[in-house]
Amino acid sequence: MPNSAVSSSASLLADRLSRRHHGKDVTEKTSGQIQNEDRTRKLQEDETKRLDAENLLAKGLNAAGLISDELAALKGSDPRKVAIAIRLWREGGVSQK
Repeated sequence: MPNSAVSSSASLLADRLSRRHHGKDVTEKTSGQIQNEDRTRKLQEDETKRLDAENLLAKGLNAAGLISDELAALKGSDPRKVAIAIRLWREGGVSQK
């Protein structure tokens, strides 16, 4: 084996060993890091859904010629309120609660 190949292999081994800490490759993510990334991604998805729902609500209010205070004062069976609620439920990922 030429010296350069031995040197290269030794360098790779040294690099691999330098990344190990307490028997773990420090380039590997811990389960806590993965859970934190999952939580962050879920929060971002929730925020996106919330913003989408607010946008749909604003469009619905505009189409119905209402402002949010007027919407709150309407009966639950008012066709405008029902139409807005259905659109939010179908398109905005908003529950019926």
